[in-house]
Amino acid sequence: MLLMGPPGNGKTHAIKGLIKRAGLPCLYVKSFSGRHVDPAGSIPQVFARARELAPCVVVLEDLDSLVDDENRSFLLNELDGFAVNDGLLTIASTNHPERLDPSLIHRPSRFDRKYRFELPDLDLRRRYLEAWAAKATTAIDADLLARAAELTAGFTFAYLKEVGLSTLMHWASEGQKGKIGDALVHVIEQLKQEILATPAGPPPAPKAKPRFPWDFG
Repeated sequence: MLLMGPPGNGKTHAIKGLIKRAGLPCLYVKSFSGRHVDPAGSIPQVFARARELAPCVVVLEDLDSLVDDENRSFLLNELDGFAVNDGLLTIASTNHPERLDPSLIHRPSRFDRKYRFELPDLDLRRRYLEAWAAKATTAIDADLLARAAELTAGFTFAYLKEVGLSTLMHWASEGQKGKIGDALVHVIEQLKQEILATPAGPPPAPKAKPRFPWDFG
């Protein structure tokens, strides 16, 4: 399965939850390359080890940065080649599905189960903020929370979490003077400026890695 969507919306948390719920051995892969490692050898080694541990979960974090033109065929062969993959659950995540080759995501027996983690809509933002406010040590007006939900359009869940933490820190730094709602709005406006200052669009695709450390071309 492939979990995809903007960063900060729970893909990694979902993977951790799936691993815990499955209760199976897990191989968590962050790179197929290394100082003395060639993807042509490391990819088969990962899946060979997973088959030894089966039933087993294989996690490929940030698939778009793991796979390139040189190692893609090795991964495809492990996913649906001659080897028997009974008992293997392969979970991948990506912030940039548009970078993935169609051979990975548009063919059965590969990543044909796809789940999108979108930005939270107005209702989800309101419910998230209400859940946070319910744990606060001081009451926050419902109308203010509704306004905060509207002001946070475009926020990820990670930014909503930062709203809660920064609001409490800002309020505490002021000696809890004034209303916590004022601190909430202040923090949201600061974070909105931070988001606006972030370059639009995805970062450039990573350059292809040399297969061997002595390739200087």
